[in-house]
Amino acid sequence: MELSFWHNPGVIRIPAAAALALVLSACVTPPPSVGSDRLRALVAQREACADAACRSGAQHELLALSEKASAAAGTARQERQRIGHLRVAGLAAWQAGDPGRNLTARANETALARCRTLDALAHEGVPVGTSDDCAVLEALPALVAHADALRQIERLATAAPDASARYALETLVADYPSQTFLLLADLGPRLLAYEGLSPATARWLVAIRRRTFCDYRRVRDVTAAWPEQVRLTLAVERQIRRESAAAGANFDGCAAVPPVGLPPGNPRTR
Repeated sequence: MELSFWHNPGVIRIPAAAALALVLSACVTPPPSVGSDRLRALVAQREACADAACRSGAQHELLALSEKASAAAGTARQERQRIGHLRVAGLAAWQAGDPGRNLTARANETALARCRTLDALAHEGVPVGTSDDCAVLEALPALVAHADALRQIERLATAAPDASARYALETLVADYPSQTFLLLADLGPRLLAYEGLSPATARWLVAIRRRTFCDYRRVRDVTAAWPEQVRLTLAVERQIRRESAAAGANFDGCAAVPPVGLPPGNPRTR
């Protein structure tokens, strides 16, 4: 059997099998690497922006990418491809900032049950190839909390030290350790234990813990600028000393530690 457009004998005839193959190829979900490449391009575009309108445009595109990757996860046929798309969805929403909070949580919740099932299979010797994606997805809630704290730090650094700002500062000092670097420290052993985790992703997980700690030191700079907040400053200093001792490392030189960025690419889901 053959198909021809309008059944006109003068038109090129296409075998039915070939026509079906063309239709199916148009419906195939692109691999996660396509979304990952687009994500990196959008983040680079946003970082190069010189004005708010440009950044807002990049933010909207990141949100659109997150939605598209979530939809791709729903149509992917292989589990590792599905989780790879969810990784793109979560990271794009995280990079979009406040408007992406709900999308980040959705991608995280959708993926984690699958990730834990697949990690159990990996420990039984079944090659599933999703360790890097799952570790990144599991770290996302802490990274979202960290991004929120950074925005608070920036606001407080230029705020008048009135009652409202003082309350916000006290809340930040109390909440930051549990929301960010302590949470990441708790996550660390579990994430690094993922079967088949790549060295590059393991290094990224270690680096984000250091970066969030260095950002916490900026809270000390804010409290030190407000003379009436001496007790808060001392509380932050004590926390810094405890963390330095617990890590067994010298935390000086934070200026050389880069901001938390995108994790390395995962070739296993390409």
